[in-house]
Parts: sequence; structure tokens; C-alpha cells
Amino acid sequence: MGKRMIGWDEVLADDLNREVIVMSWRGLGRATAAIRKGHDVIVSADSHLYLNHYQTINSEQEPRATGGLVEMKKVFETPFFSPQLTETERTQVLGAEACLWSSFVDNDSILDYMLLPRLAAFADAVWCEGRRGTYNHFLQRLPSLLRCYEQLGYGYARHFFTISATYTSVPDDKCLVVSLESLPDTKTYYTLDSSQPTKGAFLYENPLRIDKSCILKAVSYLPSGLASDELSKEVVVNKATFKPIHLQNAPSEHYQGEDGKVLVDGVRSINFHNTGLWVGYHAADMIATIDFEYPQEINAVEVSALTDLSAWIMGPQSISVYISSNGKRYKMVAHETYQASTDAMGEKSSDLHRLSFKKSASARFVKVIAVPFKGLPKGHSGEGEPPFLFVDEIRVH
Repeated sequence: MGKRMIGWDEVLADDLNREVIVMSWRGLGRATAAIRKGHDVIVSADSHLYLNHYQTINSEQEPRATGGLVEMKKVFETPFFSPQLTETERTQVLGAEACLWSSFVDNDSILDYMLLPRLAAFADAVWCEGRRGTYNHFLQRLPSLLRCYEQLGYGYARHFFTISATYTSVPDDKCLVVSLESLPDTKTYYTLDSSQPTKGAFLYENPLRIDKSCILKAVSYLPSGLASDELSKEVVVNKATFKPIHLQNAPSEHYQGEDGKVLVDGVRSINFHNTGLWVGYHAADMIATIDFEYPQEINAVEVSALTDLSAWIMGPQSISVYISSNGKRYKMVAHETYQASTDAMGEKSSDLHRLSFKKSASARFVKVIAVPFKGLPKGHSGEGEPPFLFVDEIRVH
């Protein structure tokens, strides 16, 4: 009947009819493999084109979405061709598709919010693929389109661009160095007292050196008037901050967390596991020992851990705290156990677990042991498989 079958890239096999078009959702590698087997391809990478993912790192304030992060800039910069392809092979890429899976979309307001203006970035990228300009140029043209949305009664998200922050712990100087980066042609303003960073705030020009507890807020502005998402980061300098730390078990290869330094840098990560601010373990305990360098009076320990079942990450099954005066003999002073989530597709969260001692104690060393759950919960796609354990901060009070 003149129709051609389209199948998600799971259908790809040596004996698959060459007339079948492959919808490549798991990256350009799958698209290239399909093309080399003689198939036409539609690019639909979940990493760039799934609009059911969050569009901002501030996920706690957003409508519920699936676990990933697809900011508008990432949609605009979607790669459609692998560098390995020849010009002839490129003709087998028929186009691209952006997907909005509506698991958590139950009204038109949320639909508009998840689609717009990311849909405009997608259209611009696909229609102009060979002539695609810069993201800044796209944003210069965006205000006119936003006015159209408003006249037509469409809602839209105001997540146009972000500030990228790098947090570097400098133990020798007992401080945290914060570097901020935004789009070209922007000016970035910041405050350290939790007030709103208007254009009357401090102008960011050089990396910030922070050695005291504060709340850093920053916003960037384009000449067109568009503003970035607000960057907000609380720095909590406590008795563990900037102190030497030792990890008894090596973390997973891609989640080393600067050999554990991120656990005592004074800042908690956002609820996405690939920020570089997490220490991640798979089927292994986290055992971290902090050296205060001299005896300190302490009465509580806080451990920040991630739950993101979409990424096979669960919080700890238990946390134990031990103290020592010499780093050799340790005494347990606190222990807590936690219940596993029963929601196989629960929302992601970063939880600060506080373990208070029955009475204050003097110690030079604190050892924290976080034990992961043995298996993912019932109903999860990986039910029974060992989950990851992610920790991003240890505070001692």
C-alpha cells in the first residue's frame, strides 16, 4: 500500500528488511550502524530530543518529568550526523523527531510548558541544519516568537539559558573557588547574602573565593533582555569542610568525585548524577574517613545522598558513624537504617540524612560508612539488580 515500516532501533538486525526505516533513539552510534546496514534513519536521540525530560537543573520547582536533563541549548545543538558518515551516507538520514512522552502530562498547561520554546529550538536546528547559526543568534530572534506565543494564548517555559558553575575545593587555602560561565555577550551579576542578583548586584569578573557559609545567587542577562535561570547554591562551611578525606573503597570509574574531595567542599550537588560533584558506588559500601587535623567536639553528622530510580540509583540502606582519636581504634556513635522506595519510578531527590549522637564527643577522625541496598525494588525494569549509591556531601557539626 505504499507504506514503509518505521521501527525503534531495537529492531536492527542482520536479517531486517532494508526497506525498514530505523528510528535511532539511543545515539548516533545506532544511526550509523543502521545506515551501514542499508537502512534510512530518523534521528530521535533521547539525550537531546526527548522533551519529557527536565529542562532545568532546578528540577524541584518543575512539573514532574522523566529523569533526564534536556536544556533548550542542548536541543538546538543536537548532532544529526556522525562524523564517520560519507556525504552519500548522510542522504540516508531522512530527518529528526522530537518526542514528548506524556506519562506526567495531564493538561494543556503542562503540555505547553514542556514543549515551548524547546520546540522552536528543535525546528530551527532541523530546518537550518547546514546553515545553523549560534545559539546566541537563535536567542536574539526568540523574543519575537515569545510574543507570538503570548498573543495566541500559549504558555511556555522561561528556561532560555543557564550559568555554568565550577566548584573547586582548595584545602591548602581552606576555601572554595567558584568559577561562573555564561553565554557570550552576557553580563553576570551575583550576591552572597541570598538576595536577588539584579543588575545592581556585584558584576562577576573573576572567580570567587569563599571561606564562609553563604548563599550564592547569580543571573546573566543578554542585550535582548532575556535572563538566564537563576543559579542558587548554598555553601555550608562546617567542621569537615576542606579537611583531608580518605575513601577506603574506590568509587566507580566515572564518579570519582576528585578522590572524595567533593564530599567536603561545602556544597551539595543538584539532583542529577553526572555533575561531577557526586561520589558513586556500584555494589560497594562508601567508607570515608575525615581527618580534622586536631581534636574537635562534635555531636552530629549529615550525609547527602541521591535517589534517582530512573538512573538505577537508590539512597543508602544504612549509615554508620565512627569516631577515633588516633585513626586506629574507632567507636560507633550513631547508626541509622532506611526503608527502600516502593515506587519503582519515583521522583528523584537528594536527601540530607542527619545522625545525631546521644552526647557530644571529642574526636580527630570521623569514619562514615554508607551501605547500599542489595537490589532495585519490585516493578523496576532492573528489579533485583544492585543499584548505585551516590553521595555528594558529608557535614560534621
